[in-house]
Amino acid sequence: MTDGVTDTVRSLVIGERWARDAARWETMLECFHDDSVVEVSWVRASGPEFVEASRASFEAGIRSVHVLGPVTVEVDADRATADVGALIEVQVELRGTLCALSAFARLVERLERREGEWGISELTAVYHFDRLAAVIPGEPLEVSRDAVARYRPSYRMLSHWVAETQGAAAVRPELPGIDRPDLVDELYRRNAAWLHRDPRSARV
Repeated sequence: MTDGVTDTVRSLVIGERWARDAARWETMLECFHDDSVVEVSWVRASGPEFVEASRASFEAGIRSVHVLGPVTVEVDADRATADVGALIEVQVELRGTLCALSAFARLVERLERREGEWGISELTAVYHFDRLAAVIPGEPLEVSRDAVARYRPSYRMLSHWVAETQGAAAVRPELPGIDRPDLVDELYRRNAAWLHRDPRSARV
């Protein structure tokens, strides 16, 4: 049996992703504290900036769906951490071909209760693997092995998409992923220290 706070935090984590997929931008914005930080493959921004970037992406015709697994929550007073596996499905157009971009990641979050209201203060993606294919079988997809070999295997195709749509300088090579367990371990260590108010904790 879970307590009410755990249920509230879990609902907030799920609700933020639902709002993102459903284009409910005001609802999504309400999930973040103003000084929150979001760190994912295609952007590093505050929570409010992330909502606006998501809105702009949607208005540009990019559609995504997040299929979530169980949400693990740990609470300490007015702080909480959450961890949820996510299958991220995106339809994008690359060089004239409609593509299905799929990625599996874990969304690792810090949440805080401020003035009685819970909100997300940090959201970081930990990447496992991804893939890219033409939506219509047989359509040409201009991606060479050499073009993508430079990118990290845990989010290689996401990096290729970012490079194609935002430029090579926008690729973020130092994100946590299973091919960099040191970065993953550091993220979880910092979050545990933050949760329990260890002075060694730090924000990204």
